[in-house]
Amino acid sequence: MSEFDERSVQVSTAKYRKDLKPLFADLPEPRPSVLEGPRRAGAARVPERGAPAPPQPWKDKLVSSAVPIAAVLAIVLFFTVAKAWVVFLLPAVVAFAVGALVNHRRS
Repeated sequence: MSEFDERSVQVSTAKYRKDLKPLFADLPEPRPSVLEGPRRAGAARVPERGAPAPPQPWKDKLVSSAVPIAAVLAIVLFFTVAKAWVVFLLPAVVAFAVGALVNHRRS
């Protein structure tokens, strides 16, 4: 138990990956994936905790905000021009359209 406590303290105070490697060197497999070196160029990279997310291109930002914008537009249209509940289908239509565009772009 004392060794576990010592290692736990060292793990919680580690700031860099290189600080963790010696703590797991004498332990059997499997080791935490955070100890692995940099990934291959084609592999997806998961941002580390506390690291800023990679910047999104403007098209991705537009896609991610299309449905909320459509919802606000539907509310505005409902209270100003069209007093029918049909305007609330607008966000659903936009969601389907954006989903089709994103899936088409990936394939």
